[in-house]
Amino acid sequence: MSTTNREFVFKKFLEDNKEFFSQYDVIMIDSAPSTNLLTNALMCACDKILAVVWLDGQSLKAMQVLASNVNELK
Repeated sequence: MSTTNREFVFKKFLEDNKEFFSQYDVIMIDSAPSTNLLTNALMCACDKILAVVWLDGQSLKAMQVLASNVNELK
């Protein structure tokens, strides 16, 4: 948890194990809609993010948070 840039450490782990992960066409990870460390690490490692939401006020606010987090990780 105290590792600096832990999101990028996770991404490096995935890149270092490309041979294992390359046997799959798609790897889907269903994570909680939050802004915790695990979610940030997963977002950093992703090529694409699929967010499924309802069209209500709370989901729209969550999408704003998600967009902010993605921009920060870029």
